[in-house]
Amino acid sequence: MKTSLEAVDENDTKGIANHKDSLWLMILEQSHVLKESSRRTFFFKYK
Repeated sequence: MKTSLEAVDENDTKGIANHKDSLWLMILEQSHVLKESSRRTFFFKYK
């Protein structure tokens, strides 16, 4: 049986992991957008 403190710690680490995942997804999205826009500008520059 876990103490309430242990349960809180477990929830905290889960929350942090979820937060990291969402941040990572945001970063991936941003880099994807940057790649797309740079590809577009490249395409327009050297058409």
